[in-house]
This record gives sequence, C-alpha cells and structure tokens, in this order.
Amino acid sequence: MSELEKHRRRIYKGMPGLHRIDREQEADAALNSAYYWWFEYLKLSKNYWWVCRGNNFKYTKSRILARTAEDFGDVFSLSFRDWWMKTGCELFVEQLELPKVKQVGRDGTQPSIVQADKVTVEIPLNLTEQTIKKQVIEIVRQQSKRHISRTTSAKRKLAKLKRVRLGVLEKARDVWCLNQIGLLAADNVKGFEGVSPAALSLYEIGKRTRLVESCMPKPTDGLELSRKKRNGMKVAVKRMLNRADALIANVDQGVFPSFNMPELEYCWTDAQQKLINQAVVNGEWVPEHLFKLKQALSSSS
Repeated sequence: MSELEKHRRRIYKGMPGLHRIDREQEADAALNSAYYWWFEYLKLSKNYWWVCRGNNFKYTKSRILARTAEDFGDVFSLSFRDWWMKTGCELFVEQLELPKVKQVGRDGTQPSIVQADKVTVEIPLNLTEQTIKKQVIEIVRQQSKRHISRTTSAKRKLAKLKRVRLGVLEKARDVWCLNQIGLLAADNVKGFEGVSPAALSLYEIGKRTRLVESCMPKPTDGLELSRKKRNGMKVAVKRMLNRADALIANVDQGVFPSFNMPELEYCWTDAQQKLINQAVVNGEWVPEHLFKLKQALSSSS
C-alpha cells in the first residue's frame, strides 16, 4: 500500500462518517448498509448459486452474470464480514477522492469569483460560525451554474433508489424465503418433507412476518373485518414478493437495489437448466437464511 493510500480517507456511498482507514470499522458500518443486503440477495439467486458452483462459470450464456461473478466472487462460503474484507471493500470504495472545502492562499483573486466549478470567498474571522455558514450558503446558492454531481467512481455502484429503507429489504427477504419454503415443500423437495405448505399461505406468511400491523388478527375481529384483514395481508405479501423477485433478478445483472423487474436473460442452455432444476429437487439449493427459517419452523411445529 502506497503512502498516499495509507493516508487517504476511504469513501463509500451510503456509509457516511468513516474518517480513517480501519477495515474493522468499515466492516461494522457495511453490516448496516445496503452493501450487506446486496450480498444477501446474491445468496438468494439460483443463477448466482449455480454460476459459482464448480466449473459452471464457463457454461453460462450471460456475460452480465459472468462479470457479476467475476467481481463479487463466491458469497456462499464466506461470512459477510470476511467477504467484505476480501472483496467488498475494494469493490465499492470510491476510486477518486471527493472534492472538499479547503483554504486557499491570497493569489490576487477577488472575493466571490467563480472559477470553473469553484468559487473563492473571503471570510472575516471575527464573525460567528453561524453567520459564516449562513453567508457562505447564500453565496453558493447564488451561483447560477452550480451543478450538484452525485457520480461515483466505485467499481460497483448502488442503484439510485429514493427512500429505500433497509428494513424493507430485510422484510422482503423474509417474505420471499418463507414463500420459497412453502413452494419447495409442495414440490416434495428433499429436506422439506416435514413442512406443511398450508402453514405458509400468503396470509400466514404475512402474519409470521407481521408485514402489515393493521392486518394482524385480533380476538375481537368480526367475520367481515377478518376477511378484509386477510385480503389486505395477502395483497401486501404479493407486493413484497414482487419486490423480492425484482431485487434478485437485478443482482444477477449487477444492479442493486432495484424494484423494477429487468428484461430477463436466458442464462443457461436447456441442458444446464435441467441440471439446476434437478439440483433444487435434490435439496442442494438451500440459501442460508432460508435454511434458518426452515429450522425455526421445524422447531416451532
């Protein structure tokens, strides 16, 4: 590592407040960021699971999926923290230092002179900080050519999804995994024989995850109110499943987070797809979180 790199502040979009190079600190912050959920949704993808398995990398028809696998690597054998230290931290770090406010020398320029994308101001040091902030902001806002750039120089970039909450990503994963358990049980997949598909109807999934608090049943509910709550919960679960499906389809293509379903690619030949389907039936595809939920269901039954 060069001397410049040793002293350069590492910057990640969506992870503010990192002021020094400390991989442990970065890993802790990443656990509470969208980067963690990018990792988690990769682990839910059958396509990504298969492309990382054995020599299947060379069989995929999708160059986008192949490039995603090249960048993210095997996410199935490592914890998030270990994966972050090995791969994620370099994948998402900004490659260029973001510009910052700094002191400039007296070089003959006049106060409040705009030069390209910068403006030079003169600040009297006998003013209060509050007054200085107010006056500087006023000067900045007066610049008609000012343009806020939100570009990123990271190798892999978070998609621009406004107002996405990490709690929604977590809830979508739980709903999707419970639904998958029900589907696998209904198909008599190995390892899911003891699960009752009826216990994982859309309504039951909504109740287990408390997806909509106002639709949770109460002993005092009448027949009509109970019916409305059931319908409301089922609609909410379907909506959340659609979101999860879109998130998973997008991570295959190196995009996260996105609730818009992409144009799906055919990633495998018919022969490879048959192998994937058979592996699923044999119980070989069991994402970590799905397995944990299945174990919890077995313990409670």
